[in-house]
Amino acid sequence: CNHNGLTYPKDSNHAISDCDIPGVLHSEVSSDVIEALIPPGVALLFPSDKAIELTDDFSRMAINEELKNHPSHLIVLDGTWPKARRIYLDNPWLRRIPHYKLSPSNVSLYAGVRKEPRPECLSTIESIVFALKALEPGTQGLDGLLEVFDSMVEDQRRCKETKSSILGSWFYKDH
Repeated sequence: CNHNGLTYPKDSNHAISDCDIPGVLHSEVSSDVIEALIPPGVALLFPSDKAIELTDDFSRMAINEELKNHPSHLIVLDGTWPKARRIYLDNPWLRRIPHYKLSPSNVSLYAGVRKEPRPECLSTIESIVFALKALEPGTQGLDGLLEVFDSMVEDQRRCKETKSSILGSWFYKDH
């Protein structure tokens, strides 16, 4: 399963941006152009009302049904949840392709660093990993991606705690 990302225009200006990664689309691209480029088998990973749930046994169920519902390309909206929703609403062509969603049993690794709108919301990388695990369970290296992400999040937690500690001691020392 190939995956593509669709980023919010303002996110492409960030120093840490995936705007240069092949396969990442920007929401300024015309809907007509995008619709002409959509190959068969494209689906969107987004928790809409019409989304089909991706579970651990999804791939096995799809094989039993001759892969009729198995996407070969997966579009992932990259950004905060409000920005992902805005991308979805601003691009009507997204509503015309099949939708898939995740129902993770674990809370996001980002918990405590970044606030998610609901407990089942995941980061983009976590969503991609769990979707690929459901669609292509034999894919090697997916847990390694989560380990690296977890390490990055832990670094952010430590920085946040250190910053709070430094600011707290400065404030109480001088006041």
